[in-house]
Amino acid sequence: PAASSDLTPASEGASIKRHIALSEASKDLGQYDILVVPGAPHEPCKKAIANNDDPILDIIRKFSTLPPPPPPPLSSSSSLSEGRRRRRRSGAGERVLLSICTGSLFLCEVGVLSGRKATSHHLALDYLREVSASGLREKGFEATTDVVEARFVDSGLNEAGIRIITAGGISSGLDASIYVVELKSSLAVAQTVADLLEQCWRKSEGVIVGSKDARGA
Repeated sequence: PAASSDLTPASEGASIKRHIALSEASKDLGQYDILVVPGAPHEPCKKAIANNDDPILDIIRKFSTLPPPPPPPLSSSSSLSEGRRRRRRSGAGERVLLSICTGSLFLCEVGVLSGRKATSHHLALDYLREVSASGLREKGFEATTDVVEARFVDSGLNEAGIRIITAGGISSGLDASIYVVELKSSLAVAQTVADLLEQCWRKSEGVIVGSKDARGA
């Protein structure tokens, strides 16, 4: 993980040690295909949102406009996984911006969720609507966010070709993460990951915009 401080205290009392500083991650964002934005209690979220220059917001802004990643190197090996073959066939592939829990508040604040469906922790849905209604149009974005209650929402690709996914609280983040595994590899690999985690993958409770099987899409 990247963070401003060496140790980040969680609300439960545990501390998470960073791998790199946010400033270092910001300089090399292009090497990453996936950016995960976790949530926090309301007060730290409000503090970060009030500071337009917060490094978390800066990284989200930069990542959301990155060009597609380069395609994987060609290989004559016949042992390539189906996931790698599929990604090669799809060209450069996609970057994924995934928020978990109240991390969606940060995405909304910088305009990433303008005109999109999104979700958050069920206790933060009204706050997400508030951030959307009070901030997006004031900052010049054309549309607010369609906030829905779901395990996760895949709202599709943005203008830069980055897939925007928001997850509900805590265990919903696992559902969304396993879904990202499916996107990057295959359904079989995603199900294997769910089995290893002993997670009852509730993919059907997610919203995949554009899918005929998506609830509420």
